[in-house]
Amino acid sequence: MAIQSSLTTDSNVVRRITLSINPIYVQGSTQTQMVTGLDRRGFQWEVLLDVLPPGVTIDMIAAGQEWFIERRTTYNRLFQYCGQFTPHSQLRVSTTGLTLTNANVYTNVPFTNKISVQSGSCGVTVYSGGQFIVPIPGLYNVSWNTTVSNGGTTRLYSSTLSGYYPTGLIGSDILCLTSGSLKFSIQSKAPYAGSPTPLPGSVSSGGWVSVSYVGSVQ
Repeated sequence: MAIQSSLTTDSNVVRRITLSINPIYVQGSTQTQMVTGLDRRGFQWEVLLDVLPPGVTIDMIAAGQEWFIERRTTYNRLFQYCGQFTPHSQLRVSTTGLTLTNANVYTNVPFTNKISVQSGSCGVTVYSGGQFIVPIPGLYNVSWNTTVSNGGTTRLYSSTLSGYYPTGLIGSDILCLTSGSLKFSIQSKAPYAGSPTPLPGSVSSGGWVSVSYVGSVQ
């Protein structure tokens, strides 16, 4: 499919279109993507996605959205979204279990299974060594639902914020990142048996965690 603009003479002209397809690669290219859309008169416009507005990534662009497009050089490019366009992301992961052997120590629960990943210019991009890492400032909702056999506790702990948050098998909290990167983990601890030792037998922890971008820091 050609990437030449439907505008053949006018430059610096803004048009409002509704995207008719999701981003696709230009024929013969594995690097450049484009979309097409229709204006209100039914004319089709081809839009190159090699340059995007600030805060917008390819995975946020989808058929059905309304955009203003402009042509400053040879091709049409996205100029401004029509309405409120909030970069967002979500990471939802689960684990089949963690064996707990020390009732005195909270241990990071390793979430090994990705349930859903919806990426954007904001949000969780890395999960490594039992820690979630958020690189973009903003507000993030963290929800978890865990189990610990024979009792025991679970908490959300953030080394970045130097503290832990609601302790419970099921919980939810809003974390605020104002600069740098935010690191946090979901931790579990084996139950006591009336002394600083775990209950007899195998004590395990498992469950799921969901991290979603809420909005920018006001």
